[in-house]
Amino acid sequence: MKNLASLERPRDSALRTVRGLGAEECGQLLKPGGAGRVLVSTAHGRAAIPVHFVMFGDAIVFRAPEGSELASVAGAGLIGFEVERVAEADRDYWSVQVTGMAERVAEPATVWLLDDLIKPWPPGRDDVCVRIDPVHISGCHVRTRRRRPSGKERTIP
Repeated sequence: MKNLASLERPRDSALRTVRGLGAEECGQLLKPGGAGRVLVSTAHGRAAIPVHFVMFGDAIVFRAPEGSELASVAGAGLIGFEVERVAEADRDYWSVQVTGMAERVAEPATVWLLDDLIKPWPPGRDDVCVRIDPVHISGCHVRTRRRRPSGKERTIP
């Protein structure tokens, strides 16, 4: 068995900074929409189901197939939602976690509007629009930098 100390990185090879994100900054990161994951409990345990989402006001909205485990989160109480982005070239990463109440969007005019905004992911027929009203939003931003031999930091291109 290896000694854990032997697995440590050399101290001056890289610096990683982790910064917590407030609700306002997290909201700005969510604003463009895109791919996210809805955290659900299934018959086989917990799962993170990928969805394509948009922001509709302060709410996160996605579509799901009628009768699916994903659609069943509407009205199920508090659920989780997460989004992350990784920029390999910049060694830049951010993650946003949301806890909120999910409900089915029932107003026909709103559903009609959302049909144009939300593209199903993966492609297919998703008949139910689900809205998550955030109760708690948090996140983090991670950036990795290398140290120069002189000990000064520099961002990796």
